[in-house]
Amino acid sequence: MTLEQIKILAAVVDYGSVKKAAEILHKTQPALSMSIQKLENELGFLLLDRSQYRLCLTEHGALFFRQARSLLNDANQLRVLGKRLAQGYEAKYRICYDEGCVDANIDQCLTQLFNQYPSTEFLINSGSRFNAINQVKQQSVELGIGPWFHIFQATGQYDSFAIGQLELVIVAAPSLFAQGLVTHSRDLAQYCCLSLKESNFEFDSEHLNIVEGSQLIKTDDLAMLTRLVVAGAGWAMMSRKACQHLLDSGVLFEVLLDDYDDAICVEIRVFRNKNREHGAVATSLWQLLQNLHAQ
Repeated sequence: MTLEQIKILAAVVDYGSVKKAAEILHKTQPALSMSIQKLENELGFLLLDRSQYRLCLTEHGALFFRQARSLLNDANQLRVLGKRLAQGYEAKYRICYDEGCVDANIDQCLTQLFNQYPSTEFLINSGSRFNAINQVKQQSVELGIGPWFHIFQATGQYDSFAIGQLELVIVAAPSLFAQGLVTHSRDLAQYCCLSLKESNFEFDSEHLNIVEGSQLIKTDDLAMLTRLVVAGAGWAMMSRKACQHLLDSGVLFEVLLDDYDDAICVEIRVFRNKNREHGAVATSLWQLLQNLHAQ
């Protein structure tokens, strides 16, 4: 049994005659008839009912052809995949996308890329604080999207461009401050501080916490951090965009301190290794995000 025999059978079934199938496939009618007969002899049963004017599948033939059609589809997908890989499309593309920087416009760019390159396997992760820059530096991923400090440029050779602003605010559940509203950093320091765990990146990020809490609890999962804050386990510095719905609903509130600015603003950047070779998928995503930045 060969793939060519399956293709011939499919053409005969689709067009209902050997003559029409032969015209479409640019083959002779005897060649097609012989191919199907050889396949029937190999299988041990008739595939086609030849008793009527229009050829149709036998009962056994219909069952066989359902699987055969699936085989043809798989073969076509393999052919497309081979062509894409030959054109330089990456088989895999890895992205580290900081959860605190999640943006609907960036998500739309990623979705457009997924649709444009269906044969590429995309691997996306987030994880601990500054994980994106750490993974790009270690070449564990091809692209990072995350908060950016100018000192990062000293840790490697990167291409990057700004794509937005990350606004960090202090938030807590109303139940945390049952004894009264906290308006000064010394009062806030009496409560537990919840924080995202740092990656292994060589950057001291502890100074980002403008107040040291009485206890420090770290997690590498933003969803877990959010649940703990909502439960009243402590306060945290979080992306305003990530928790805005909780602020709007009153589940959380923004803690405003008299002796500190209300928020910390950090640039969000897209970055990659400058000296790494970038394929078609990488180039397309870079351009999509640059177009988004230009809007």
